[in-house]
Amino acid sequence: MIFVNQVCGYLTVDVINVFARNYLCELYTGQVDLMEKELNASVKVTLLKKYERNSSFKRIYTWCFFSVQFFSRLIFRKKDFELFVFTNPPFAPFVAWLFNKTAGVPYHLLIYDIYPDALVNFKVIKKRGII
Repeated sequence: MIFVNQVCGYLTVDVINVFARNYLCELYTGQVDLMEKELNASVKVTLLKKYERNSSFKRIYTWCFFSVQFFSRLIFRKKDFELFVFTNPPFAPFVAWLFNKTAGVPYHLLIYDIYPDALVNFKVIKKRGII
């Protein structure tokens, strides 16, 4: 099972630790923010582009760069894994869907954030638009 979350906090750690009891797990992340919980030592962590919140440009840039990084790592792997994708970066679900449609890789999606509000704030979409 490959977990994808650009910012891995304690809720993500809880989910991964449950799976790590019975499965080989790998985490693609930009950072791991541990509080009271430790990530199971058997989980392989691959650090990719860290999420930067300083400006709208940096947010979108780091979301895109992280998505390209994890896509490029998955494309060269044997397709014998499942994806467990969180909604950070917001493009991750689309990458998971693409791998499902092209290579038959099963995926699971955990939605923590709703991004249309962020896209309205960045003036990418209109508040009353279709999205």
